[in-house]
Amino acid sequence: MKGTIIRSTLIALAVLVVSTSINAQSAQQYSADIPFDFEVRGQQHAAGKYRLGAMSLSSPGAIGLREMKSGKMLVVGLSSDGGSNNWDRPGTLTFRKVAGKYRLSEIATATFSLRVKDAKTDIRDVGTVASAKPVTINLH
Repeated sequence: MKGTIIRSTLIALAVLVVSTSINAQSAQQYSADIPFDFEVRGQQHAAGKYRLGAMSLSSPGAIGLREMKSGKMLVVGLSSDGGSNNWDRPGTLTFRKVAGKYRLSEIATATFSLRVKDAKTDIRDVGTVASAKPVTINLH
C-alpha cells in the first residue's frame, strides 16, 4: 500500500513537471531592441524595446508584438509553423526597406515562425519588396 502511494505521488509529480515545461515553452516570449521606426501590417511603430510571442495560451498561434514603453499590442499574424526548435540560435526579426521605410517581413524563432503579410500593397512597391536588402535583428 505504501509503495503504491509513493509510486502514484511520483507519477503525479512527473506529469506536473512535464506539463509545466510544455506550458512554459508555449508561452515563450522574446524581446528585441529595434533601432529604427518600422511598419507592420500597414501600421507605423517607433524604434524601441518590443516583446514578441503568443497572444495567449488559449490561442498559441496568434503572434503579438508589444511595445514595452506604451504597452500597446499588435497582432502580427497567425503562425502555423512550429519554428526551428533550435534553442542554440537566437530568434530573428527580418525587415525590408521599401520606399524608405522598414517593413517587418519575417519572424523566425525556436517556437514559431511567421511570414508577415502586408495589410496593403502599394502598386509602386511591387518588385521592390523582393529586391530590398533584408535587415535582421536578433531576439533575446
